Parts: sequence; structure tokens; C-alpha cells
Amino acid sequence: ATVLNNIIKRDFFIKLPAYLNYVFIFLVTAYAAGSILLISSEAGKALAILLGSILFVACGYGTALAGYWLQMAAPFVSLLAAFILSLALQYQLEGRQHRFIKKAFSQYVSPAVIRRIIENPSALSLGGEKRELTMFFSDLEGFTTLSERLEAGKLGELINEYLDSITEVILSYEGTLDKYEGDAIVAFWNAPVAIEDHARRGVLAALEAQNKLSELRDYFREKFGVTLRMRVGINTGTVNVGNFGSRNRFDYTIIGDAANLAARLEGVNKVFGTSILISEATRKKLPGDILCRRVADLRVVGKSEVVRVYEPLTAGSSEADRLIEITEKALSALERGRIDEAIRNFKLIEEDCLAQAYIRRINELSKEGDLTASGPFIWNLTSK
Repeated sequence: ATVLNNIIKRDFFIKLPAYLNYVFIFLVTAYAAGSILLISSEAGKALAILLGSILFVACGYGTALAGYWLQMAAPFVSLLAAFILSLALQYQLEGRQHRFIKKAFSQYVSPAVIRRIIENPSALSLGGEKRELTMFFSDLEGFTTLSERLEAGKLGELINEYLDSITEVILSYEGTLDKYEGDAIVAFWNAPVAIEDHARRGVLAALEAQNKLSELRDYFREKFGVTLRMRVGINTGTVNVGNFGSRNRFDYTIIGDAANLAARLEGVNKVFGTSILISEATRKKLPGDILCRRVADLRVVGKSEVVRVYEPLTAGSSEADRLIEITEKALSALERGRIDEAIRNFKLIEEDCLAQAYIRRINELSKEGDLTASGPFIWNLTSK
């Protein structure tokens, strides 16, 4: 009856040429593989799979309504196979990429930063790029003399314990470890992934690192017979950051004048007796809850421009507020040419190393006849 009805109404299904079925299988397979491999977001993949399924059913239904027979079993099997194989390949490729990222950066950054790189690998620029960073340089006071007093085994143990404790603090603030140079530590923030409050993190890391060393000072004195004191210099500026070196050996590091200034500020601590110095560029990016004391306007060796530097202090301390207030009064008096008033203010905090440094400097300039009546009081440094 069905056959007679089809003959009478001329309502036949026409079998499509074999090549059209092959073309359909190819398109279905390519679409499935492309959806998995080329779309990065999970939501995008799910949407592509849903859309593909709708189009697949629509093609079969539409050709049937038009009176054509399109093979659906073979394309359906191809669709499933393409999805499964593409997912397996993507899993393998992503796993390899994740292992590479973990291996490459596990020595530099905290696990939290590594997770962010894995979630967004495009944020990682292998090679080099210009970026604003906050850079941290630290060194131990009198380490050369200290190292001569210890045998090699004890010295190595001391350095390892010291570096481990300070590095732990840096990584806890999502800093990137650049390198160790003996007892010196070089680190930075805002690369390889962007950190909006990089200046704040760098300064808080320096303050906590000093607190950590203060807590461990008695331990190091008892175990190794030495007293460790650390100096830190911090600057914020644009530098080149990336993998630099030869084809066989390279480091993820920073290059630029702003990095050099951070290193110089570490050494400037020796002049003022301070433990942390930051540049004005860093201070301008700090929130109001981090207290900073103006230290000086200075020219470092090899630079013509004047740099204003500050000392970050622990917030919530009445002593910190007092130091900031008296120091600012003394510096303002000095800039107005009121030398006696400046000295009187510095003597109010004469136990402070910065005040002592200024009193010595004023006396030296007075003897040499180089003390100006008014205007900026600039320290011209002659050594690193």
C-alpha cells in the first residue's frame, strides 16, 4: 500500500550521491574538532556543541522534508568520535603546557601566581616586553666581613635559612623572584601576570621581611654567632621584563634604568642608617594606609636628576607619626634656610639614625662653607 501510494503521488525519497554524504561527514567532523580545539572558554565550547547538535538534526529533518535521503548514522558516529578525540588531544596539550609553566616558574613565583598563569596563559609573554613594575633589591649589612668569620658549611646553612625566610615573605605577596646574588635578593611585582596594587605589595613585603628578620635575629645570633641586618631599595618604573640570555641558558629577569635605581636605593640606606628606602614614584602609587617619611632629595652616582626618597613605616604607631611630623618640620626649616631650627627639630629625635645623618651633614657643609641660605637641600652621593 505504501509503495502504491508513493507511485500514485510520485512521493519518492531520492538517495543523494555518495560524495555529498562524504562532504557532510567531513563538515560535521571538522566542526566538532574545531569547536573543541579552537574555542578556549568552556561556555563557548558548550554553546558551539549545542548549536552543532541543532544544525545536525535540522539537516536530517530538512533533507527528509525535501524528499532526499541523507545518511545520518555515519555522520553521527563521526561527530562523537571527533568530540572524544579532540577532547583527549586538548587535555594532553593543556597538561603539557601546564607542566611547562609550573616547571618554568615554580622557582620564581608563588603557587597562586602559577595558577593565574595556567588559567590565562596569554598573560605570559615569553621573550620581552615593556611593563611598569615595582622592583625590590635587598642586601645584608656587612656580609663580606660576616662571611669571613664563618666556615663554608656554616655560611651556606646561614644563607640558605636567611634566603628561605625572606623569599617566603616575597612569594606570599605574589612577588616574582628574579635572582639571588650571594646574600642579595632581587624580586619584582606586576609580571609575569598583572597585579594592580603592585607598589603596595612590594612595600608591604619589605616591611614584613624586616619584621621577619627581626624575629629571627636572636635565632641567627645563637646558632651562627652573627647579627643579620638587611637593607632594601624599592622603585616603581617601566622596564623590559622577559626571558633574556643565550639559546642554551636564559633567565626571566628585568632590564632597565628603573631597576638600576632600585638597586642604588638599597645602598643609599647606608648613608641615612635606614633599612628600607622607596622612590617617590613608588610612594605615589601607595594607598593612604601606608605611612611614609620623607628622607631626602638626592642624586645617586651616575645620575643627574634629583630623586626624592621616602622611608615606609609601620602604620598604627604613635612613634611613626611623631617621626614623620618632626622630620618634615626639620626638612622644611632646612629648605627655608633656618638651619638652627632644623637642627633643633632633628635633636628632638636625635636617637633616630636619619636625624643623626642630617646633623652630621649640616655640620660638614657648615665647615666647608657649602651650606646654602635657602632652597632645596640635595644630597649628592659619591658612592654606590
